[in-house]
Amino acid sequence: GANRAQIIIQFLSESMIITLFSSMVSVCLIELFLPFFSNLSGKEYIINHCEIFLFVLIILFAAFIAGIFSGLYPAFVLAFLSPVHILKGKNKTGKKGAFLRKGMVLIQWVITGILIICSWIILDQLEFLKNKDLGFDYKHVIYLSMDQDIRQKYESVKNEMLNNRNVLNVSSCWRLPINYDSLASGMNWEGREDDNPFYINLNIVDYDFFEAFNMKIVQGRAFSKEHSDNTAPGFILNEAAVKQMGMTDPVGKWFSNQGIKGQIIGIVKDFHFKTLDKQIEPMMFTMIPGDWKNILVIKIRGENITETIEDLTKKINTFEPYHAYEFRFLQDDFNDLYRSEKMMTQIFQYFTVLGIFIASLGLFALIGFIAEKKTKEIGIRKSLGASSASLIFLMSKYYIKPVVIANILVWPVAWCFLHNWLNNYAYRIDMDLMPFIGSGLLVLIISQLIVSYYSVKAAMTDPVKALRYE
Repeated sequence: GANRAQIIIQFLSESMIITLFSSMVSVCLIELFLPFFSNLSGKEYIINHCEIFLFVLIILFAAFIAGIFSGLYPAFVLAFLSPVHILKGKNKTGKKGAFLRKGMVLIQWVITGILIICSWIILDQLEFLKNKDLGFDYKHVIYLSMDQDIRQKYESVKNEMLNNRNVLNVSSCWRLPINYDSLASGMNWEGREDDNPFYINLNIVDYDFFEAFNMKIVQGRAFSKEHSDNTAPGFILNEAAVKQMGMTDPVGKWFSNQGIKGQIIGIVKDFHFKTLDKQIEPMMFTMIPGDWKNILVIKIRGENITETIEDLTKKINTFEPYHAYEFRFLQDDFNDLYRSEKMMTQIFQYFTVLGIFIASLGLFALIGFIAEKKTKEIGIRKSLGASSASLIFLMSKYYIKPVVIANILVWPVAWCFLHNWLNNYAYRIDMDLMPFIGSGLLVLIISQLIVSYYSVKAAMTDPVKALRYE
């Protein structure tokens, strides 16, 4: 004697109870995984328990809305079914129900496919950034900031550091050659033909700077004590500067910096002193007497690193015992430059796994529903000698179409997003078809595994039980 309104209320109530329980579980999971997510994102997220009442209201409201929307369709569909047709087994779900089920599965696999492709491409780009030749060697290079006292004793400190057999080079500089941004103007040079503004990155370095970073001098020479660099200022330019200045055979020509005139003594091969989303800019090196060089740079061997750093720390503390000096690896700074890319990759990977899981649940439900509807048909086919392969094909045809359509929709969406993202990098990988094909194959394999499960289950069922289903 229940009317339609009572049936609708019953199904909506059940849906809201399930979503409310799910929300309670989700809050517990948030408390459990919040430290992990904070560590993953690089930001600290906390739940303010002082505002717990507002938090509970938001959760209850979200559960209510989710319960209403998730229960509307089954509530209204079941409320308007004919009891006579249901009891006689004549009720059919119709094409609209099948379209909705397949549509939901299609949307899930579209999102999953996009996540798979994006994770693949982003990981490839990150590996490209990590492995690209930067034009200098930052590995096994340590550094520290020198205060006034150490700068005044720099030569003694340098000689003491070189006494360690694991130390290859010791130098100093104004700025490290990584994430560098110190544009200067007011430059002039021999043969300049225009008055257009020219900006160049400036760094003040000491002897052995280029040797410490294994930078290649392609023309001329590096700074050397055998030459009078201190009395006659010398300049070393990178290839990008020479190209932008329009100079040919620059070594030996005069160059001036803020009115200080000197000679171009060498050209260093271009190297990436900024992140790879930027083109290599003009760079100039010079030596200026004074306390400009405030960073001590040491190139060490790759073995006995811990013992070497401990020894160097003791040595420098003998010069300034009241200051706690600590060496830092330049490689750590390089890794920090691409922290956001690494974070983005990890987040995409976790969401990809989650997306695959959710999409698999949707497909699992769809194939299970189809298997339930086809119980009698499967029993008849088995009685007539149908093989497991034929049953797999029977079940497969219901999911292949939405999965194939999902892959067709995924490719252009993922390509547009990744194309725009990669355009932010001056140096990037070329997208090929492998991630797109691999994503499609992975989706098909997962789908086939789910279908195989139901097919094997159906093949092992006694045909008599299936035929007595109704």
